[in-house]
Amino acid sequence: GYNETLVPLDFETSGMLLDTQLFEHLVKPLPSGCRLTCILDSCHSAGALNLPYLFMGREQELAKSLAGEAVHMVMSQNWSKDLELIHEGKTVDVLKDVGSLGLGLWHTFQEFESSKGGGGTGFKTDEKDNVGLAVGEVIAFTGCRSEQTSADVGDVSQAFHLQGASDGSSSGEVLGSAGGALTSAFVANFEAQGESDAQVTYAELLEKMRKELAQQGFAQVPQLASSLLVELRQPFALDTIFLPLDSGENPPAVSKFLTSVAGERSP
Repeated sequence: GYNETLVPLDFETSGMLLDTQLFEHLVKPLPSGCRLTCILDSCHSAGALNLPYLFMGREQELAKSLAGEAVHMVMSQNWSKDLELIHEGKTVDVLKDVGSLGLGLWHTFQEFESSKGGGGTGFKTDEKDNVGLAVGEVIAFTGCRSEQTSADVGDVSQAFHLQGASDGSSSGEVLGSAGGALTSAFVANFEAQGESDAQVTYAELLEKMRKELAQQGFAQVPQLASSLLVELRQPFALDTIFLPLDSGENPPAVSKFLTSVAGERSP
C-alpha cells in the first residue's frame, strides 16, 4: 500500500516525513507514563503516525450518532427547490441532488459497517504490525479519514467565532484569519471547555468536532488514533495520562508501569 506523509517546507531537498519514520522516531521511543497529544490537520491524516489503533466508536453509540447525521442530511435538503425544478422540467438537476444525498447516506452506512470492527472498546486495529511496539501514550486527533482531504477555513472568526492573532505591535493589528478546519474546531471547543465547569471527554470532544464541521458543510470526518487501547470516556486533558484498557493487547512494559502506579497509590 501507500505511505501517508507529512510534507515539510524543505521536502524538495530533504524529502517527506513518512508515517513509518514518524512512528519509529517519534512514537516508539516514548517511555511508559508519557503522554503525547497530536493535532494533525492535514489531508489523508488518519494513519499519519502509523498508530496501531483507530477509534471507531462503540457500535450502539455510533449508530445513534450516524442516525442523527442521516436525518440531518435529509432534512437539510432543499426539497421545495427540487419540486420547482420538477415543475420546470429540469429533472436532471433533481437527480443530481438525489444522487448526492444517496452518496452521503451510503458513506454514512459504510462508516457504521466499519465500526463493527471496534468491538467493546470502540477501537479497531489499523496497523497490526505496530501493536505492542509502543509503550508511551500517543493520542492523535486527525483532520480526516485516510482517503479524505482536510479543508482550510477562509475566516475562522466568522465560521468558528475565533479571534485572529495579533502581530504583537502597539497597533494590535490582527493577522490573517484563515486556518485549518480541524484546528479551528478543536480550539473553539477547547476554549468553550475552559469557560464551562463541565468536563468534556475525549470521545465527546471528537464527536463535537465532527458535528461542528458537518454543520459548517465540511465533508471531512475527524479521526482519533492511539498507540494503546485507552478509555476515551475520561475527561480530555493535556497534562495527565490515563490507564490503558485491560485488553491483553498492551505491551508488557505498560503492564509493569501500571503495576508500579497501583503500588504507589495503595495505602
